[in-house]
Amino acid sequence: MRRALTTTAGTIAIGALSASVALAGGGVSDVAKGHGEAVSEVAKAVEALEEQSHGQAVSAIAKQHGAAVSEAAKAMAAEKAAAGKAKGLAASSAKRNNRD
Repeated sequence: MRRALTTTAGTIAIGALSASVALAGGGVSDVAKGHGEAVSEVAKAVEALEEQSHGQAVSAIAKQHGAAVSEAAKAMAAEKAAAGKAKGLAASSAKRNNRD
């Protein structure tokens, strides 16, 4: 608890000093503004890339899931078709045996 308060107080003090230096110097210089804009652009690019990566990851997972569901459905259909054929052959065979 004591360490958290010390850290918080230090952070507030640093922020206050930074603000006072900026105000005492007559504001933000053009160099600093240019740097801030560059940093902002990089941050926006990183954020866009993270969102794109997240979208691609979700898409890949959905694609894999869809493929697995499709394969399971095909396997079930093949299994039912085979069972139907076996049932049909058994019925046909029984009819032949009854005719004889």
